Amino acid sequence: MKDAAVLCKELGCGAALSAPVAQFGEGSGPVVMYDVWCSGRESALRECPGTRGHLFWSHSHDAGVICSDPLQKPNISLKPNSREFVRGKRAEISCSGNYVSSSFSLYRDGEFIISQTAPENNKTAIFTISEISAGNYTCTYTTVIDGREFTSPESERLGISVSGTWTGMHTAVLAAGIVTALAIIVFIMGFCLHKRHTTVRIPPRAVPPDDTDIHYASLALGSRSENRRQVGEDKDPVYATVRV
Repeated sequence: MKDAAVLCKELGCGAALSAPVAQFGEGSGPVVMYDVWCSGRESALRECPGTRGHLFWSHSHDAGVICSDPLQKPNISLKPNSREFVRGKRAEISCSGNYVSSSFSLYRDGEFIISQTAPENNKTAIFTISEISAGNYTCTYTTVIDGREFTSPESERLGISVSGTWTGMHTAVLAAGIVTALAIIVFIMGFCLHKRHTTVRIPPRAVPPDDTDIHYASLALGSRSENRRQVGEDKDPVYATVRV
């Protein structure tokens, strides 16, 4: 089968499925090679070691080779079918090949994102993206045939653009900002009211008008006689100044 695998590779086909003897009838003309022994790493049958043929050898040992189809370029599609999305929206990207249960890989701008195996007996893998991002999306798929792993060509590019808008996260941030601002305002108002109630107001000192006449008088209370002095009175005279 390694000889057949090299031949399928040389023909640009997929894997070698079988190599029955004379499946398509005997050939004609000279036998080019006989007893070919390929390792499977060769890119063409002529690179394999073997015995050179002879003009008169029989074609009774001619072998036919059945190759699988080459891995076709996968088809990539988008659901919902729109190339413009609002930020935060969910999308599904489907990738389809020509072999069942293949392993699909999704890329954005050439960078690997995620891989997923198609369900059994299914040729399509569906990638569910909770929040789609802008970029060019492509996909490939890999399958194993007769013990050999094959990778498909890259799909066509699927360009997606995303427009900015309010999301749940933006709304939550805005609400938190409003609540914080209200809390600061309430705190400032409460602090001002508390300061107002605890302020001691000192009335201004009464000042007479400028045109008021001011008179000063001095009174002197002389000493009483010893007989008339009441208990508790001082012996010395008392002086007082009266401002009118």
